[in-house]
Amino acid sequence: MTIYHMDGDVLVATHYCPQGNQPRLVSDGTPQGLITFAYRVATDLNPGESYQHDLSFARQADGSLVRSEIYRGPDGAGEPSRYTLRRDG
Repeated sequence: MTIYHMDGDVLVATHYCPQGNQPRLVSDGTPQGLITFAYRVATDLNPGESYQHDLSFARQADGSLVRSEIYRGPDGAGEPSRYTLRRDG
């Protein structure tokens, strides 16, 4: 589960991972139609554990959103995982 909230004038995403860690990512003021978040800090992150490092949402021409995330672990960054969010109806 990921919660999105403002911290002053910065948009923050806090990811509550099933592994038990909580990475906090911040948006870097990306161009219209794209929201990206980059890792800032994590709580309860154990050595050798993977964690969410990058997160983005890209608006598509049909109105859908493509959500992409990258986890980082002991071997470095993993491959991005993506899925598309579409409005039903």
